[in-house]
Amino acid sequence: MAVRTKDELLTVFSEIVGDDSRDEVIQYMEDLSDTYDEMANSSDSALSDELNALKEKYEKLDREWREKYRDRFLKKSEESTEEKVSENEGEENKKSYEYKELFKEEKGV
Repeated sequence: MAVRTKDELLTVFSEIVGDDSRDEVIQYMEDLSDTYDEMANSSDSALSDELNALKEKYEKLDREWREKYRDRFLKKSEESTEEKVSENEGEENKKSYEYKELFKEEKGV
């Protein structure tokens, strides 16, 4: 099955009907032309709608991916900052000892 342009279809139809100029033949040529135009326009708009939907989906996925990727690094730095803060808080509560204080002498041993 060949896919033809509007002009090719009308030319083939004209060759088939020849010089027949009845109202029915002219009406059929007009219907053929209008139908072809309508199908071309509707498929173009359908393709355009589908393309726009896919473009929106791509942009959404790209935005989500970029956020996840960025958050991966930001969360690590936030976590490490929180860990440093908790470590610093723990160090403030620690008492410093000298070497001699670390070992208790027990009497009787």
